[in-house]
This record gives sequence, structure tokens and C-alpha cells, in this order.
Amino acid sequence: MAALPRILYAWELGANFGHISMVIETMRPMVGGAALLFAAQNLVSVRKFETDVPFTLLQAPICPEIEKGDSKGVGRSYADVLRHVGWAEVPVLSALEEAWGSLLDEVRPDVLVAQAAPTALLAARGRNVKTAILGGGYDAPPRATPMPPFLFWEGGEDKKKALFAREAEILANANEVLARRNAPPLPVFSDLLQADEYLLATSPEIDPYHPRQDWEPDHPRYLGPLITLYQGIDVSWRRGAKARVFAYLEAGKPPFFAALDALTRLSADIDVVLAAPKAPPEIEDRLEDTHVRLFKGAVRLDRLLPDCDVAVSHASNGVSAAFVHYGIPQLGLPTHSEQLMVGRAIAAQKLGLTLFGQYTGKEVLSALNRLLADDMYKKASMRAAKAPENGAEDATRQACADAIMRLAVASS
Repeated sequence: MAALPRILYAWELGANFGHISMVIETMRPMVGGAALLFAAQNLVSVRKFETDVPFTLLQAPICPEIEKGDSKGVGRSYADVLRHVGWAEVPVLSALEEAWGSLLDEVRPDVLVAQAAPTALLAARGRNVKTAILGGGYDAPPRATPMPPFLFWEGGEDKKKALFAREAEILANANEVLARRNAPPLPVFSDLLQADEYLLATSPEIDPYHPRQDWEPDHPRYLGPLITLYQGIDVSWRRGAKARVFAYLEAGKPPFFAALDALTRLSADIDVVLAAPKAPPEIEDRLEDTHVRLFKGAVRLDRLLPDCDVAVSHASNGVSAAFVHYGIPQLGLPTHSEQLMVGRAIAAQKLGLTLFGQYTGKEVLSALNRLLADDMYKKASMRAAKAPENGAEDATRQACADAIMRLAVASS
């Protein structure tokens, strides 16, 4: 009996369940047809993620030392981020690349699927392994030289030149590491992302780099986002509400209290459902006599979104995709650059509004009322909607799995 093709997923950067979900959901169609392995930077988070998909869990190479000092600084491009995760120092990068290489040599996969795993891609260079990049936009950037800045709509030429200079430093470090094992060098940084398959699991409506063709005219096709709709608490809207507002917010983040103030000041005949995982008890006390219903965990989006009028979030890729899927105008309250980029794309296409910087509950309330009253946002959102096209996320999952399996079969 022929051995099953071996597929190794690698997750190196990032800290939320979105990375894990993307990996596991694209594994799902391959169960039984491939040996699935997952090298993850956070083992506990993976095993806390509830799934019936069987796979072998491995520890991805990590370097605790790079979490110290000022290494948590914010990068300004995909290449620039790597300065803060070991690529700024050749000895550190060399150690991480060597460890990834040892893992590849031990596992001997037919395909390496990199999900936010640039050092794994570096280690694969010059090795006999097919590679696929899997990302939702931010972690699957346009392959341009120089790499586009995250906030590409801001800054002058001097800032862009400085950013390119830092990219050149990162490239030089990577090539020194490659030279140590006689692997072919990277002519430009973006060549790191020239994989056998580039799986862009997002849509133009929420692409952080919208419009992507400005950076990479022949960019990979959009496969559509991977959306989680069916996990969480089962919640229904109150009958007879004038309008329905859903908010998914992280308690403790700076925008949270401004949003909370605005939600409680909405008209009492508007039903408001707030999902705020890990909200402290004082939030429950504050909302006790209001029309805002608090749920301290995820809620089933397929129950709420079909009849939702306006949605609020931090403009993260996954939840924003769900709002687009159902044609819901949305208010983005981003807390970091990736969310700001998604929020900008949404606002640019009139699918909602995005607030950033410092703002008050009054400004959030004004934005909510504008979205509730102005049909322009609803019409634009409905034009972009994928529902009731049930199974759109299944098609994305299958398309990713099919592409990976084609590589695996060709390689094995």
C-alpha cells in the first residue's frame, strides 16, 4: 500500500486563533488522504482549539530571547516586522533557520505549507520540498520590491526609502544565513514568497492591501476568506426591535469603553448583542439595566448575522469577512496596523466606517447612527454580500486543500 503524502503546516508568527483556524480548516478536506503535521509556535493554543481534525502536533522552533528588550517594537512592513522576530541578528536568524531545517530534514514532508512562517520558507530554500503559502492578506502580502508599507497611504518618500534600507539589511542577513549552507541566495526580499502555490484566502473587500493589483498586477487569485460561523453561544434577536446591532469586541482594548458608552446610548428600541470574551464582572454590572445583552464568549454568527443591521468589531480579518458575507454595514475600531488596513479597505469601498486614533463614545455613537440611517452603506454591503450563497467558506477550504494535494501528489 502506497504511503500517504506528508504535508507539514508551519505557523511561526502571530498570536490569535485565526492562524490556527486557517491551518485546521484547510486540513479538513485532506483527512484520510494525507499524513498531516502541524509545527506550531504555541502548542497549548492549538490544543485549546476545538476540532475533530486529526494531525500530529510538533513544536515550531522558537527563540525566547527575542521576546526581551525592545524586540516587541512595531514593524512597518512585512519585511520590517522580521527585524523584531530574530531576523535583525545573523546568529539568531541562523539558529532559527537551522532548527527549521532540521525539522524539515526529520519530517521529510512532500509539501511545506507556511502560514505566517517566513523562517520556515527560508529553511526550505535549496531543499527538496514543495512550498505553499497560506494567508488571509496581511500574512500573504503582495510580492513587490520594495515590500509595500503597512500604512501605504501615509508617509513621504523619505520614510519609504528608510523602510527599503531596513528591508535591504534583512535581506543581507537572510543571504548570509543561506550562504552558510550553500543554498541559493534571494535576489530580492520578495523572492522569499515565491512559493509553488500562493493561497490567498481572502477577498478584495477585506484585503489589507486593497487594491492589491497596484503592488502586484498579476497577483494570485482571491480564493475567498475562511469564515467561522457556527461556533459559540446560540443567541437570537429580540422580537419587535426597531433595528439590530451586533458588536464583537475585546474587553480592555482602548476602543472598548468608547464603544460600550455608544452602545448603551443607542435608542432603547434597538436590540444590541455584545460578544466580549473575558469581560470582567464590572462590565456585567454596568450593563445590567441597559438594553445591551452581554455574552462573555463567541456567539454563533449564523444565527445573528442574517438579520443584523449594523455590526461593530476591531476590523479583524475573520469577523469583518463574516459581516461582508452577509451584507452588513460595519463599524471598525482597529487596535493595530493589520486591523487598520482592513478597516481602511472597508471604508474605501463604502462597506462601513472606520475610526482610529483617539475618539469618544459620542463619536462612536455618531458613526453607528450614520450607518443605521444612510442606505448607501447598506446598498454597497449588499452588492458585496456572498450570502445566501451557503458553503462559500467550504469552497475556499476545498480550493486550498486541492492545491496543496496537487503539490503533494506531484512530489511524492
